[in-house]
Amino acid sequence: MGLVIKNLKYKNKIDGLTFTFKEGELVGLQGPSALCLMDIIDGNLKKDSGSIELGKEINANFYKKHSSDIAYINVNNKFLTNRVVDEFKFIASLRNYENDILDLKINNMLKLVGLNASYLERDFYSLSSSEKILIDIAINLLYDPKVIMLGNIFGYLDYQNQRKVLGIIRNLKDAEKIVILYSVDVDLLYQYTDKIIIFDQDKVVKSGDTMKVYTSKDVLDNQYIDRPSVALITKIARDKKKVNLMYQRESRDIIKDIYKHV
Repeated sequence: MGLVIKNLKYKNKIDGLTFTFKEGELVGLQGPSALCLMDIIDGNLKKDSGSIELGKEINANFYKKHSSDIAYINVNNKFLTNRVVDEFKFIASLRNYENDILDLKINNMLKLVGLNASYLERDFYSLSSSEKILIDIAINLLYDPKVIMLGNIFGYLDYQNQRKVLGIIRNLKDAEKIVILYSVDVDLLYQYTDKIIIFDQDKVVKSGDTMKVYTSKDVLDNQYIDRPSVALITKIARDKKKVNLMYQRESRDIIKDIYKHV
């Protein structure tokens, strides 16, 4: 099925985007217009034209009946209660969950994000930025969404919790969820995403397979967009030093290749 976007336009931010987000893939978004795209998908902004489909067209009626199909986790999300357990139960009440399975589902969601049941009694003001993001992920996954969008959250996570969220993303992919990640960290997008959409102003510079896009000549030679450092180092070695290195996702793999050619 997938999340299918056709000729999407929004003001001077998005000009004719066509793309299909597939189940079981992590798609990265680069460029400020990506935030507008996520807000449009989530229903926070109204597109000017074009269509978005998730089995059926996403419109006002879709959000009334199927809003739980789309989850959007970002650092600007506001919690509506003071305690973690109250937030879980408030969200569950909107989804008409039965009480006899609710506690089990809540504990399962906490385990999924690497937290224990003691967090349920915590007040949100006592949580770190990383913990709030993990709780937000757990709350959003409670209603088993088909699409999970992650805003620029990695800059607010410490290293340990970055690894934890990457593990959660792998689990979501294995569960055939559609996962969309916006980040200002191009190296992170390059290393972990399957597909990428690069925006420059309102235009899509390039989209498709992450490795192919970021190692293409038109992207690597484009000084007006951020490019992954690992790919740039490889390009310099190939162009200036005439070392026949393969493009890799991680710097340690480049070092291994360099030793082979020394």
